[in-house]
Amino acid sequence: MTLSQPGTPAMKPFVFFVACSLFTACFAQTPAPPQADAEFLEVLHEYTLQKDGGWSYRYEHRLAYLTYFAVNRAYGETFIVYDPEWQKLTVTSAETYLPDGSVVRTPPNAFNEVTPQFAAQSGQYRRLREMVVTHIALQRGCTVRLAYRLDTKPGFLPGLSGRVICGGRSPVRRLIVRVIVPSGTPLHHVFFRSSSEPVRTAEGGNDVYTWELAGIPMVAVESHQPGYERIVPVLHFSTYDYAAMRKHVLPGKGFLVLPDRAVKAVSEIVKNERSNLERAMALRKWVETDFALVACDPAVIGFKALPPARVFEDAVGTGLDKASFLAAACLEAGLDAEPALLSADQPIPSLSMFGRAAVLVHTPDSGDFLLDPNSPQDSPLASGLSGVFPFPLCSFAEPTRYAGPEVENKVSLVCDWVVSPDWSIKGRCRAEQNGAFAVPFDPRKAADRLARSCSVAAWGMKVSEAKGERTGVIRTVAEAAVNSDPYRETTAGLMAIKLPAVPFGIEESPINVGPRERTTAVSLPAAMREELRMTIHFPKGIAPVALPGETRIRNGVGEVRSLFRYDGDIELTRTLVLFLHEVPPERYPELQALLRVWHDPAQWTIRFDVSKKTR
Repeated sequence: MTLSQPGTPAMKPFVFFVACSLFTACFAQTPAPPQADAEFLEVLHEYTLQKDGGWSYRYEHRLAYLTYFAVNRAYGETFIVYDPEWQKLTVTSAETYLPDGSVVRTPPNAFNEVTPQFAAQSGQYRRLREMVVTHIALQRGCTVRLAYRLDTKPGFLPGLSGRVICGGRSPVRRLIVRVIVPSGTPLHHVFFRSSSEPVRTAEGGNDVYTWELAGIPMVAVESHQPGYERIVPVLHFSTYDYAAMRKHVLPGKGFLVLPDRAVKAVSEIVKNERSNLERAMALRKWVETDFALVACDPAVIGFKALPPARVFEDAVGTGLDKASFLAAACLEAGLDAEPALLSADQPIPSLSMFGRAAVLVHTPDSGDFLLDPNSPQDSPLASGLSGVFPFPLCSFAEPTRYAGPEVENKVSLVCDWVVSPDWSIKGRCRAEQNGAFAVPFDPRKAADRLARSCSVAAWGMKVSEAKGERTGVIRTVAEAAVNSDPYRETTAGLMAIKLPAVPFGIEESPINVGPRERTTAVSLPAAMREELRMTIHFPKGIAPVALPGETRIRNGVGEVRSLFRYDGDIELTRTLVLFLHEVPPERYPELQALLRVWHDPAQWTIRFDVSKKTR
C-alpha cells in the first residue's frame, strides 16, 4: 500500500525511535484546529512478518507546514534510530512539494548517519546508527513526503511486535496501520483508549489486519499533563507469548553471574547493612550512581540484556542491562531477586508494552518491592512504580499489578507552639509520610523537608534537632524543634503568623490552577490525604483579629476541610483529600474549586493586633 502523491500541504514525522516503537497520531474525531503548526495529511505504518521470523516495517507520511515554527523549529529534520547489525534502513522517498506545484527532491548530502547521542558513552552500543534526514526548501504552505523501510533479521525479537502512539502535537487527517502475518499466525492486539477494531482480510497467503482512523486532532501542550501514552489511544500487537518473551530477554538466573571483583564490591557495600531492605537500598543506590545509563528505548536494541560481567567492566548499560546487573548483585548479597520488565497498562504478551526495567525483590520481612536502578528512588512506591505491571524474567509468572504494601498515601504535620509575651515562638513539629510520599530509602530527606517548611513559617523560624527515621517499609517520620526571634512591630500594629506547609504536600508542589479550561488530564502526585494540625498557645488576653470560619467543600475529585477554634489558644485542623491520581479534563473545574480553597491565603495566615499584646 502506498499513500497518494502530494499536491497540497504535507506531513512531517515526529522523532522516531524505530525498532517497534513508533510515535504518531490518533485521538478523537474533530477537525484540525487553526492554531496547529503543521498537519499530517496521511500516515502509514505497515508491519510484515516473514515466514523465517524476520520482519519489515514501512513508514510513509505527507506533512503540511502551516507556520514558520513548523518550518524553522518543529519539523526541519526526521530522526530514525536503528541497529545495522540486525536491520537495514532504506529511505525510499524524501521530497518537498512547494505551493507553486514544483517539487524539490532531497539531495544525498541531506542524509547523514551519526551515532545516537544516548550511545556515545557506551562502546557496546556505538554500533547503533541514527539517520538524520534534513528536509529542504521548506516554506509555509509546502508539503513534505517521506517514506522509508526497515528490514530486520530473524532473532532481533521473538516474533513481530509493535506500538503505534496515536496522538501528538499536530493533527492527522488519515492514519492507517497494517499488520501482515503468514496465514494462521495468531496476533495479540490491544488498542488502549480506543474501541477501534481491525478489518481482517487475506492477501497472497497472509492475514492482513488494518486499522484506519481519520480526523485526529492535535494534543494541546498543558502543564502537569501525563505523557502522550497516557492521554491518547495506543495500539500494541505481537505474534508471540510470555514464554517466548522471557526466553528472548534473559536465559534464566544462570545468566546473572558476577565476576570476582564485582562480588568483592557487593560484599563491601552490604557488610554493615542488617536488614534485607537496607541491603537492597544500598545496592540500588550503587548501581544508580556509579553506572552510567544508556537512555534508549529497549526496542532499539531488541530487548536483550548484556551479561552482568560486561556491565560491571564498562560501568555503563541500558536500563535493562542495569536491572540485570542489580538483580545479580542482590542475589550475591543473599536476596531473592530477579529483573523485571514494567508495563504501565494491563499488558498483552508484547515487548512493545514494556519500556522500563527494574528489579523485583522478594523478602519475608518487608514483602515484595521494586528497585529502580536507573533513577533516584526514595520508596518502594516511588513515582512511576506504583500501579505498574512487572513481568518477572526468571520466575514463571505472568504480569500482575504491583501495588506495593497496602497503605494510604498520606502526609501530615502536627505542631505545638508557644508564643511568649515578647512575641517569640518556641515549639516542636512532627511530620509523617506514608505510602507514595514516604522516603524510607533516605529518611534524611524527611528531616530536610520539615526544616525547610518550618524555616519560612511564622515570620521565620530557626530549626534545630531535625531528625528523620524510617518507621516502616513505606513510612517515615521527622521531628524538629523550632523557635523564632521576637516579632518586630509594624506601623500598622498588625502581626501575621504564617502557617507551615505540610512537607511533601500539595502546598509544596508546583500545581496551580488557572481560569482556563483544559483539554487533557492533570497528573497529580498521587491520590492522597494531607493534614495539618496545630495548637498555638498565647499569653493571656491575646486574641486574633479574625479567624477563618469552618470550611468544607466536597466534590468528585476530593474534599477540603478547615476548622479554626480560639479559646485562649488556637487549635486548627486543615485536611485535603484527593480521590484521583489523574483528573480528567471534564473534572478540572472540581479540582480548581478544591485547590482555590486549599491555597487561599486567608487559610494560611492568622493576624493579631500587636498593640494589644500583654507584656
